[in-house]
Amino acid sequence: MKKHYLVKACIIALTVATIGCKKSTPKDGDEPILDKKGPEVVLNNNESALNARISYPNTAVSLMSVGTKGVEFREDFSQYNLQLIAEVAAPTHQGKTLQATHIDFSGNKVYVSYNTRGETYLGGVDVFDVSNEAQPRLISQAIMPNTDISSVVFNNNFVYLASATDVDKDASLTAPAVLDRIALSNGVLTSTSGRVQLKGFVGKNILAKNNKIYVVSSTQGGLSVINPTDFKEEKSVAITGSSALASNASGSNIFVLKDKPGQILGLNASDLSVAKTINLAADLPETASHIETINDNFLHAAGKAGLNYLSSTGSLIDNIPVPVIAGVDPEDIVTNNVSINNNLIYIANGAAGLYVAKLEGSTLVLLGKVSLGASTNYVKSSGNLIFVATGTGGLKILKMTAIANSSSTVACDGRATLASDANGWRNLNTGVKEYFTGTTTLGGLNVNTNAIFDFCGSLTLNYSSNINTGGAFLVNGAFVSNQQFNINAFTEVVGSANFKNTLTVNSNGKLKLLPKVNGEIYPVTGDFNVNGLAEINNGSLQISNKLSINSSGRLRLVNTNLVVNGDFDLNGTIEFVGTCNVIINGRYTRNSSGNVIGTNTGKVL
Repeated sequence: MKKHYLVKACIIALTVATIGCKKSTPKDGDEPILDKKGPEVVLNNNESALNARISYPNTAVSLMSVGTKGVEFREDFSQYNLQLIAEVAAPTHQGKTLQATHIDFSGNKVYVSYNTRGETYLGGVDVFDVSNEAQPRLISQAIMPNTDISSVVFNNNFVYLASATDVDKDASLTAPAVLDRIALSNGVLTSTSGRVQLKGFVGKNILAKNNKIYVVSSTQGGLSVINPTDFKEEKSVAITGSSALASNASGSNIFVLKDKPGQILGLNASDLSVAKTINLAADLPETASHIETINDNFLHAAGKAGLNYLSSTGSLIDNIPVPVIAGVDPEDIVTNNVSINNNLIYIANGAAGLYVAKLEGSTLVLLGKVSLGASTNYVKSSGNLIFVATGTGGLKILKMTAIANSSSTVACDGRATLASDANGWRNLNTGVKEYFTGTTTLGGLNVNTNAIFDFCGSLTLNYSSNINTGGAFLVNGAFVSNQQFNINAFTEVVGSANFKNTLTVNSNGKLKLLPKVNGEIYPVTGDFNVNGLAEINNGSLQISNKLSINSSGRLRLVNTNLVVNGDFDLNGTIEFVGTCNVIINGRYTRNSSGNVIGTNTGKVL
């Protein structure tokens, strides 16, 4: 059967085969018993082979400012440590490449569903173990010919799949929409599978709540409630154009997003009666719409309308529109879905990429854009991890952590004075936090993991110094480094900063310079090597020797002039915000990976 229903390529393929017919709810570690006819499952639980699909770049990722809703001064990338942990190639089967469509987190496991573009029904499910966030492992895979999978959810040792299958492969089916499930044993997928016929053409979205499985199907479908014990439909209600599901925290209300007319229906979970009807401003495209509940309100990923923040009655509180990007077809820029985690909002904006926002009161504050080099179709975040589906480009796995004490919360008044020791070293071991004031000269400084050195006044370092991974170095006043200064963690100077030798911001490093008075001059007498993230605000960065922005590096200039008296090699990103002028007195080389964001006067980059 051809895929003749109208869906954007965000639905997956499963396969129909005839399998036995007994019920079971397997316990972890037991081999499950077949429960009823389900999809054919081609398993691969060879972890060594599966992990050949994963690479671990473990590089810093820029959170670039974007749009009129972007926060340029109150909030920026320097408050967050964002890393690209892993990249996962999309699975392939018989020469066809699948694309990721949906993601579900449960404990230290992550479940990802896949489909195939075009007329072919072909899908799959991956299981990741993220016990070690620095190195996620792919531990199980199921390829399923003949069925498209729209979404996946884990519940009680099963993965449930909202699917559309080729009815030509199974004469017992009356329509393509189905709910499939596959049992797990010891955390990996098994050959035990089951299937429930749904109404309509496409199983679209699943919600596990109230010890039930709720699933919506479209077209000519609706909402079905499935009892996971006997895997049978308990009740259903016809809802034309249903495309997404959510619930309130208690589970007393189930919310169904409809496309035509654009509505959110609030149903009583007990009997599926309509408790409220929220009329949206317009009909929705059938392609990609998604809702998340936040308190009693809604975040609605509304396609071309961007991200809407709606009240419990449906009134528009705020909106982040889809961006306009030069050279990108506007039809490819759509807000596909949204994920909320730790007060951060992750927005999948199609060809525009992944955007990050937060909610401050009733205002959506756009923090920035993550450039992943691929279209962002779906995003899901839990804990510190962010899984991003990029179509046939596979998955990107990122880690986002807030930087503690990114600016000091300890008042300068009342601090102890730190005596000078011009030839001595000050080593802060793991977890040590020091808050000093004074006019102080030290030989050298090492700040180690989870340690903080926070200084008010005038600080001079005579020797090479290191701010190591996980540490923090904060100066409020004046800072002078007479020898090499290496940054592998967060470093912030509010006031003046003078680097009299080489300054290096490594891949995990973040440097932020803020003046007390606009127009501050920040000299770097040696080379300036940017491998991580550096932001200079409202002043003038003057480099005597060479400036190198390497492939993983980004230099962000906010109302800041740049003077380079030596050479300038651009392999990473330089970003201009506000009014910036550039003077280069040596050779300038922009390589193929070099990227310029924003505009500047002076030297054309």
